[in-house]
Amino acid sequence: MPSNTASAATLYQHNQITNADPVQLIMLLYNGALFRMAQGRQRLQEGNALHAGLAISKAQAIVGELRQSLNLDLGGEIAKNLDRLYVYLHELMVKATLQNRAEPLDEAAKLLTELRGAWGEVATLATPIWEKNQAEATSTAQTGELRQANRMQMRA
Repeated sequence: MPSNTASAATLYQHNQITNADPVQLIMLLYNGALFRMAQGRQRLQEGNALHAGLAISKAQAIVGELRQSLNLDLGGEIAKNLDRLYVYLHELMVKATLQNRAEPLDEAAKLLTELRGAWGEVATLATPIWEKNQAEATSTAQTGELRQANRMQMRA
């Protein structure tokens, strides 16, 4: 049976994801990839190649999701550059796994940390816009529901 702490942490993560705007989701993915890279690095230093590989493969999966989320047609040069960077990050993680070395992970983590910082700046600008649009969409939906309810009452 999971502990209350584990259940609370899972619930907290679920709420973070459910309530996040798209930029915040990217930040959460970056944080997850960095966390898994740090785990992999720690396991490599401990000489535990199996658990290092598992942690690194989770980081690779996250970077893969980030790559898949790119819209190369609409994103222009920024999306293409991010795509190349994600491929490079993946290659660094493969190198770390195959060579049982932490140095490639250090480089990958440094690059991803810089990206996360840039997205953090985007988040400070985009989040208020997202929240405003969400509030307007909710208000519009509620207004539509009220109109529908009024029409139904008028028919009755």
